[in-house]
Amino acid sequence: MNQENLSKILANYGDKLEFLNTDPQDEWFKWEAVQRFQQEWAKDLPFAEKLKEATSKSSVLLDNGHVSPLSGILKMAECAPQEVERLFVEVLFADDGGDLALRQHHMDAFLEGIEAVRQQHFPQCWKYGQNRNTASVYLALYAPEDNYIYKHTAAEAFAKHSEFGFDIGIGETFSLANYYKLCDLLVAALEADAALVKKQEKYRNNLYTDEKLHLLAFDVMYCAKTYGLYHGVESLTKRESLQAQKLADQEAQEALVRLAKVEQLQREIHQLEQENEEFYAISLLHVQVHHKQYGVGMIIAQTGTTVMVEFQEKTTKFIINKKFSARPTFENDAEIVEIFTQYDVRTTQIERLKKELAKLSV
Repeated sequence: MNQENLSKILANYGDKLEFLNTDPQDEWFKWEAVQRFQQEWAKDLPFAEKLKEATSKSSVLLDNGHVSPLSGILKMAECAPQEVERLFVEVLFADDGGDLALRQHHMDAFLEGIEAVRQQHFPQCWKYGQNRNTASVYLALYAPEDNYIYKHTAAEAFAKHSEFGFDIGIGETFSLANYYKLCDLLVAALEADAALVKKQEKYRNNLYTDEKLHLLAFDVMYCAKTYGLYHGVESLTKRESLQAQKLADQEAQEALVRLAKVEQLQREIHQLEQENEEFYAISLLHVQVHHKQYGVGMIIAQTGTTVMVEFQEKTTKFIINKKFSARPTFENDAEIVEIFTQYDVRTTQIERLKKELAKLSV
């Protein structure tokens, strides 16, 4: 997401707040709609009456000059109250444990069931049809802290201008998870802009508190599209944004793989170095050795697996390792040579691993 663009959009929104929340715009109605639903849905009333009262402030969220889904759902509730109530309570509002794929499945099952009711009772009234926008509104009215209102044109415009980088889709390709991800990023930006949130709060005084800022996130998207708040915001095309995000995801995945490899190498190096710790406590200084050519000698210096031996005829260096047969021998030769050989093997491994680590750290 382009944080610079997001900041410009929020600044434009903040500059227009008074205009947006005074007559005739009165965009604060969204908070009134949620408050009314929360108050009325809790009442013990016949379902059709309860749904009518609960959505009495929601018509602008649902109906427009071409379609009347709210009028339709209320009429269907009157004709088939038990089935419509079942579809709301047991399907759309069913607990999903936060699984957005399951929530989207519930939305689609609800829409399929409601369409069957419409076809049975109002087959000629296409204006009564429901869609994902209406389903999202019902969800947001019912559980506003867990849901976001979805309006395709507003969502796509915001995703484009903020360079979201993930495809929300439409129809069969629609992804509720991606849409909620977009909204969550917007909410995070709003949470970081306390001045803007406080400025907007005064226009919803004594209405639904919107502590999670989910309604505010939708309000920003809706108003930005409706009132032209994208001026001065240059953005990539949707295709460019998706490609940029795909590249970023690929780089992030490669970084994770690289980090995992670095951690693995560091663990291996640490383990080998720990095993070598015991070697450093072994001192061969002043230990007597025997050499088949030079006879008896005394070790006078030791550096790693290399020792300096003083014989009667000469003083010379040897590497204590199984692979060097010309070395001197000790009283407990097999044990000493095994220890020094394993130390040499581990030291070589550590050097190799450190070279690999250096390449990954570049």
